[in-house]
Amino acid sequence: MRFVHLCCVLALSLPLALPLSLTAAEGEGKGHEAKKEAHDAMTTGTQGSSEGTIASLEKGKLVLTTKEGNLLFMAHWRGGMPKDGGGLDKEMVERLGAFKVGDHVKIAWVWEERRRVEKIEALIGK
Repeated sequence: MRFVHLCCVLALSLPLALPLSLTAAEGEGKGHEAKKEAHDAMTTGTQGSSEGTIASLEKGKLVLTTKEGNLLFMAHWRGGMPKDGGGLDKEMVERLGAFKVGDHVKIAWVWEERRRVEKIEALIGK
């Protein structure tokens, strides 16, 4: 009986003692590293420009299809909490509303929690 009990305990604890499979360990590590790299790369104040085609467009938020993949852009947040009158920058929301899905644009952006649109312009003939 003790032998059966010992075998059960060993069988149940063996998977805990073995290292994770290589693919699971790699995937877990890469995900964590990728998040850290993205966080480090996108510190507040990082800025740039992106060019591509608008894939989706909502009030104050758009997804741009670029060579790097799909990127999310949003208008700046202004005025504190919503209960205090805060919200997305009304002028930029209106400016973004002038575009439609499929338009080819260039966006100047700054990183503040996410890519925030500083300037957007239509690229004609590209």
